[in-house]
Amino acid sequence: MRLGVLFAGEGVGALGAIGLLRALERRGMDVHAVCGMGAGAYPAALWACGMTVSEMARAADAIAMEGGRLLDYARAKLLAGNGDALIQGRRVSRLLLAHTRGLAIRACLRPAAFVCMAISSRRTVVFSPQAEQNASAVWTDHAPVWFAARTALGAPPLLRPTSFIGIPLCAHPDAREGVRALYQLGATHVAAVYPVYVRGVPKTLVDLFAWESGVTLDRTLAHTQQIRVTLPDFVAPLGFDAIPACIRAGEQAGMGVEREAFASSAGKILVLRR
Repeated sequence: MRLGVLFAGEGVGALGAIGLLRALERRGMDVHAVCGMGAGAYPAALWACGMTVSEMARAADAIAMEGGRLLDYARAKLLAGNGDALIQGRRVSRLLLAHTRGLAIRACLRPAAFVCMAISSRRTVVFSPQAEQNASAVWTDHAPVWFAARTALGAPPLLRPTSFIGIPLCAHPDAREGVRALYQLGATHVAAVYPVYVRGVPKTLVDLFAWESGVTLDRTLAHTQQIRVTLPDFVAPLGFDAIPACIRAGEQAGMGVEREAFASSAGKILVLRR
């Protein structure tokens, strides 16, 4: 069995994936490949660069310390329906660059993919060290890891899209593309990990947090193993000081995963095949 894990979600709750990896490690479950979509691209980048779970947790602590500086208060009117950003993209990029040490995608130490979407054509773009020939998506390894993760993080209007060879790219809204990418990286079983915020979010951001409501995943990945990280009720999408609580919640969710579920035949668990 080769387990592929899709890290998804918007906001700090996606860092619960670090705790889940810790739980899987304790249970002797090896991860073959990961895919980062939305905020899940951040832990995916750390994993791809060969970080241990402990090192990933320390990197998350650094994010928590930078929290206040990451927010773009000048554009906070977004919550009232105005503005075009809530997070400082350049500061996020600098953090990613520091944590990944400028490693190139093609030099990743572990199989990983970062799934994005071309805004104009809606075509899927996958940054991965394994360049696949795929008619439905463009695969490329011509980028550093920090850029790939930053691009997959770009969910407007929270974070501005980036541009790759002149083409504006943003986070991909369809989790099925992440699952397909994991299959192409050699995974035989796939688990989709995403946070569930207990408290509601401002109405203007409801659509952006479709991951957390579970609507998107329930509809598109009905037969993929789903691991929902239920966060404490005090955790908000942009509450950087709550990152340790998110990691603990991810670990708790991982301890509840039955190994036997992943050992079942792919036909019983998965709806998409290579």
